[in-house]
Amino acid sequence: MKTAAYTICKNEIKKLDPWLYYTKDFDYRVVLDTGSTDGTFEALQQVPNIILNQLVLEEFRFDTARNVNLMMVPEDVDWCLSPDMDEYFSINVLEQISKTEVNFPHVTNISCARLDIYSEEVFVGQPKHIGTNKIHRRHAYEWRMPVYEHLSYIGPGSEAEVYNPDIFLIHDQDILKPRNKQYLELFQKEYAANPQNTWNNWYLTNEYFKKQDLVGFITVGIDFCKYHDNKSDKKYHEVLTTLQRFSQSPEVPEDLRNTLLSALSI
Repeated sequence: MKTAAYTICKNEIKKLDPWLYYTKDFDYRVVLDTGSTDGTFEALQQVPNIILNQLVLEEFRFDTARNVNLMMVPEDVDWCLSPDMDEYFSINVLEQISKTEVNFPHVTNISCARLDIYSEEVFVGQPKHIGTNKIHRRHAYEWRMPVYEHLSYIGPGSEAEVYNPDIFLIHDQDILKPRNKQYLELFQKEYAANPQNTWNNWYLTNEYFKKQDLVGFITVGIDFCKYHDNKSDKKYHEVLTTLQRFSQSPEVPEDLRNTLLSALSI
């Protein structure tokens, strides 16, 4: 079984040593630097046997960068692991991948729980949660969505995801590091191109809510609820409840409130 840890990075000099330590037992380490200016790329150039490239994308999208990074992974790799520079898997991960493969020979994706150790709410959940689907077959997946990108199965055959409760992905985020200013712009571009993309719409509504942008929140929130195919989902009810509250708020302009009332059919 051959394994590769692969990741994109930009200005992660503070997180580089822990990432290199926790990936030291992998067959390959594959890094795409997207334009570091803090010495990260130069430090990586000194690491023996690393597969390294630097590429500054003219129009940056996280899924584009990750797919370029994935294509750098050697063809003979069986399992890819994609911890970010501020993430690392529990030390038993390679042993547990082997056990999972023995018990479930057709497995294509191994999910695990994530621990956000910088957060008060440390335990972040099981399969299908962002950040937990980062162990996958080399030739069966690609990344999609410009922000908060996620793995998408591209075959062959059917996807077979297995949850392994003995693997943990630890997220040690530097909360003082400035948040990427491109997020909102990327969300907006994706919404303009694909207004039915509820994955993107969920995050865009959150951005607008934090910025107290009523027009933006209501406009995107309506589409989020309209196109969401799981009406029992907690996120659906959060947005719907907030829209219902805004429909009664005098702060909302009358024409927008009428649009909202019509959309809610109340």
